[in-house]
Amino acid sequence: MKKFDGVIFDMDGLLFDTELIYYTSTQKVADAMGLPYSKEVYLDYVGISDEEVQENYRRIYASYGHDTVEEFIRRSYDDTLQEFRSGNVPLKPGVVEFLDFLDDQKIPRLVASSNVRPAIEMLLSHAGIQDRFVGIVSAEDVKRAKPDPEIFQKARQLLGTEAPKTLIFEDSFHGVSAAHSAGIPVIMVPDLLQPTEVIQEKTLHVLESLHQAPHYLNNKNNTPLRSLLMTSKGGFFMQVSDLFIREMPSDCLPRERLLAIGEKALSNQELLAILLRTGSKEADVMTVAATLLKQFKQLSYLQQATLNELMAIKGIGQVKAIELRAAIELGCRIYQSSQIKFGKVTSSQQVAQRLLQEMKGLQQEHLICIYLNTKNDIIQQKTIFKGSLNQSIAHPREIFREAVKYSSARILLAHNHPSGNPTPSPQDIQFTKRMEECGEMMGIQLLDHIIVGDSGYISLREENFFASE
Repeated sequence: MKKFDGVIFDMDGLLFDTELIYYTSTQKVADAMGLPYSKEVYLDYVGISDEEVQENYRRIYASYGHDTVEEFIRRSYDDTLQEFRSGNVPLKPGVVEFLDFLDDQKIPRLVASSNVRPAIEMLLSHAGIQDRFVGIVSAEDVKRAKPDPEIFQKARQLLGTEAPKTLIFEDSFHGVSAAHSAGIPVIMVPDLLQPTEVIQEKTLHVLESLHQAPHYLNNKNNTPLRSLLMTSKGGFFMQVSDLFIREMPSDCLPRERLLAIGEKALSNQELLAILLRTGSKEADVMTVAATLLKQFKQLSYLQQATLNELMAIKGIGQVKAIELRAAIELGCRIYQSSQIKFGKVTSSQQVAQRLLQEMKGLQQEHLICIYLNTKNDIIQQKTIFKGSLNQSIAHPREIFREAVKYSSARILLAHNHPSGNPTPSPQDIQFTKRMEECGEMMGIQLLDHIIVGDSGYISLREENFFASE
């Protein structure tokens, strides 16, 4: 075992399953206030301070007015705080067991979190683990938030350890980058986001949960634990091994873990193992699941996998391939049926009047895409591009990538002219025709392109500027 003199823990998403609470609280408030918020917006700011998140919200929703944005921030914070006060925020899997291990090894540890100190102390106290840390470094203790290394530098100084002899556990990209910049070894335990290749290169290892941390630290030379660990080199999952499910402790089995701690705490590998049920003579079910994830790299790629591609993996026959395709399709249908809707588009005039309020007075061009289902319900609205006063550049792939992600049947484009004059330029007309052609090839209809000025708008559909007109 490589000896570390101290351990630093992030909190949100690492010790506590709070990231989902932050998101659901914010989404609930945004829906009630009619703000175009989404999980993608939330994920963009995971791992940075509350102050920075709020500043970004002020920027994103500036067109809705100062008072509206401040109410959104206040209500989201109050709703989250109420969830914290309930004492029902769950610890992440393996936290207590890993703290017990560190106690046995007499390794001191502290919390270094971008959250505010009262919230940190509240969560630690409710979980009964506040006395298991020698100190806390919070947002109030630093001038610069992650990915700046300041918070980890201060935490290490508080521990009194040297950087190579200190170990950080993080779940976010910003946290990993901060640890790397501080020159301190970091292990990532992903929460909402799986690591990119760039992030993996900055880590000592990537573990699926803190359950694996004692095994990793006890393992000679810190080589990966056979089928339990993900490697930071050459893909998400390590090379398969000879460890079979029947050899694993009962509390590590996927079904038993689901019963004990719930499905949300399970890794993608464990969930797939439950669906697959059994492995083969050559490989246990966890190994088959790991191979499946390695083959398709991302869950979104798995969604497109054909029966033949699934059956090409050892341990997956026709029956299992059919069951996987059925499970994937059911998940897609559940997602589509529960898509958040932000109203219905009945006419270009209706949309334009709303956009006039949102976009007038903007000093830069903003290109907005509104994504609709087959019934013209708005399922998402996103700002695709923010340009200069004299140039706007947006590529079709940025627009239609989102359309595919949201399973949109139709889209509606809108952008503003900071000059106040909504008259379309030749570039606007050319861009519209290009988008229309791309939409036709993909089977996604471009309903309209609206140009907003200070006091009026022009619909390119109504003005017969579309190629099909």
